[in-house]
Amino acid sequence: MVKPPGRCIFCGRRGLSKEHIWSEWTYKLVPKVPGAERDIFVLSSTPIKTDLRSRKTMQGSPNVLQVRKVCKYHCNSGWMSALETKAEPLLTPLILGETTTIEPEQQKVVATWLAMKGMVAEFTRPVDVTTTQEERSLLMNELKPPDHWRIYIAKQSGNWWRTAYYRHTASLSVVRSPIKPVRPFGKNAQSVTIGIGALLAHIVSAPAGIDFNLPAEVRRNVWPIWPTGDQIIWPPPVALNDTDAQTLATAMERTLSATMRWIP
Repeated sequence: MVKPPGRCIFCGRRGLSKEHIWSEWTYKLVPKVPGAERDIFVLSSTPIKTDLRSRKTMQGSPNVLQVRKVCKYHCNSGWMSALETKAEPLLTPLILGETTTIEPEQQKVVATWLAMKGMVAEFTRPVDVTTTQEERSLLMNELKPPDHWRIYIAKQSGNWWRTAYYRHTASLSVVRSPIKPVRPFGKNAQSVTIGIGALLAHIVSAPAGIDFNLPAEVRRNVWPIWPTGDQIIWPPPVALNDTDAQTLATAMERTLSATMRWIP
């Protein structure tokens, strides 16, 4: 039986094309350097029952990854291309660690670009997709992340996170008395950490009523850009090292591992 052509994750149209997880224009900004051979792509997925977990690790740089989940004309060459054009000059000094200011409206553009990349990257592992069609349509039509998402940026100084991606997913709900699940649940919460050059971005999305605090060790040096806030002077005075970045990337995972324990 011939498998029917897939549909775009944003608009639902056919005629899909491959989309890079990392935009090609970023490649020239983040050249390979000695000591960065451990560039890696990591997926960590934890179901609602935390003693069952899977992990997928792909050696190599994340910028080689592509997915065929976006239509060629309406999305890839349309609004997504326009967003790339608008975001590139804003992201370039962040990636290079150069001095710049980020106004609230510019924060929205950067946050939207990061959210778009996060939504596309999810489909490297479709079983763990957490965003809904409603959320993807909102990003496409209104060019903004969902309101309940939280997006942060920091400067990082390590080699390991120059081109790195880490994602954690979970099934969460707000209930009075937790009930042990008897069947697999879909994922509805995630944290995504992206490293591109000197820029470290952290995205958290979870159901309404569930919030995750930033780790105390790095909180002062991680700045929110979604929802947008006051003007940001970049770069921050203190850059995160590889250990700090890993602490941020695994914050949701460690929080859930410490709190979600099912009684036999």
